[in-house]
Amino acid sequence: MVTGASRGLGKSLVEILVKKSLNITVVARGFYDLKLKKKITFIKCNILKKDDFSNLKKKLKKKNFDFVIHCIGGGLGIKSVLSKKNYGKNLFFLMQFTLLN
Repeated sequence: MVTGASRGLGKSLVEILVKKSLNITVVARGFYDLKLKKKITFIKCNILKKDDFSNLKKKLKKKNFDFVIHCIGGGLGIKSVLSKKNYGKNLFFLMQFTLLN
C-alpha cells in the first residue's frame, strides 16, 4: 500500500512499483490515469480528515499487505495516523526514498 500517491514522490513510486508487476493499493486524495490500472486498487481518502481516515481503516481491516509506504506531507512524522501502533504492519516513513533496480 502506498499513501500520498496523488502527486510527487508517492505518485512516482506507484508508477515504478506497477512496472515491477506488483499489485498495489493506492491511498490518495485524487488520482490520475495510469497505463496498468488493473494492478492498482484505488482508495480515495484525505488521510488528514477524521471521517476519511475512519472509513479507510474500515476498508483496510480485511486487506493484507506485504508493506506500507507512507508518503504524505513532511510535517506528520512518526506521530502520523498510520503509525505502527495503529496499523501494525511494516511501515516506512519517506523523506527521501530511492528504489534500486
